[in-house]
Amino acid sequence: MTRFGKHVDRTARDLVEEAVAAALADAQVEPRAVEAVYVGNAAEGMMSGQESIRGQVVLRCAGLMCLPIVNLENAYA
Repeated sequence: MTRFGKHVDRTARDLVEEAVAAALADAQVEPRAVEAVYVGNAAEGMMSGQESIRGQVVLRCAGLMCLPIVNLENAYA
């Protein structure tokens, strides 16, 4: 989780990398122990212009790219 607030100077990738690193550290596991990733978002495509592979984009540098990544759009949920 990232601190709640406006993060106008940070990208979605920055925020996801922070949250993933903290979650892995809290669980005391290495990225290689993860078997799959689910990325939920709401409206990121409208802000970044990336409509299809958001999970792959935001996880690019998190050490999880060799895993199945499921993207879930939660726009009206």
